[in-house]
Amino acid sequence: MNATVKSAVRAAATAEGLGPEPHGAVAKSVLVLDTLPGDGNSIGLAEIARRTGLPKTTVHRILGILTGLGLAGRHPTGYRLGDHIPDLVKETPCVRTTELRERMLPYLLDLHRLTDEAVHFGVLRDQGVLCLERLHGHRSAPLPVRVGRVLPAHATALGKVLLAFTDESAHASTSAPAPAQGGVRAHELAPFTARTLTRTTALARELATVRTRGIALDHGEFRPEVHCLAAPVWGPGRVLVGAVSTSWPANRLCVEEAGRHVRLVAHAASRALGSLSEAA
Repeated sequence: MNATVKSAVRAAATAEGLGPEPHGAVAKSVLVLDTLPGDGNSIGLAEIARRTGLPKTTVHRILGILTGLGLAGRHPTGYRLGDHIPDLVKETPCVRTTELRERMLPYLLDLHRLTDEAVHFGVLRDQGVLCLERLHGHRSAPLPVRVGRVLPAHATALGKVLLAFTDESAHASTSAPAPAQGGVRAHELAPFTARTLTRTTALARELATVRTRGIALDHGEFRPEVHCLAAPVWGPGRVLVGAVSTSWPANRLCVEEAGRHVRLVAHAASRALGSLSEAA
């Protein structure tokens, strides 16, 4: 769902005088779904009500329906996205085994063999990163990323490298935070750890650094115990088609080694996709 549609849904769901019509119920349900974490964390009923502006009784009723459908999951600490969500996303055209994913898979295998760590390939989706492929082994960092899951762009290496190298008009609309709601000001970004960049000014400086060095780093910004490094993958006409990354536990792989491997694989994949035929 793009940012424009999300904003419209939020506006429809919180409009004054909204009655019990079907479109109102659907809008409220989407509004509740939009608050549920998909990264393994959970959120309490009171916080969902605060963020959505809906009464607790309404939120509780909607969560009951969503839980029954597998779209939400109830846990001791609150609610999160349900197990049926990734299955629904996998059926969309952008996540099927497309030509792009098939062409990238050998390079992801190469990166996994080089690092013996978890590797990912992702593309921008709305204000997040859609994970199209993930490979991991027995030693891989404990990052709860599934194919089809959308990750926060500002808190991940994949997201930062994609934001940094997307064309200016798309970058401006993608990197901007969602409209302020629930007391969160428009210049703030959601924190996931103590290291997450939560100010758009800090994110802008970070993206400028990413463009200079050609890679993005995540030092425990999405998961405190996991570090990640990503590089862009280019298609014909040097159009950004995605990004590859590797993640590792904070006490293991060094940044220099990871950077060397990720750059090598991203370069090889870009060459295969036709963007670097002129490069040495």
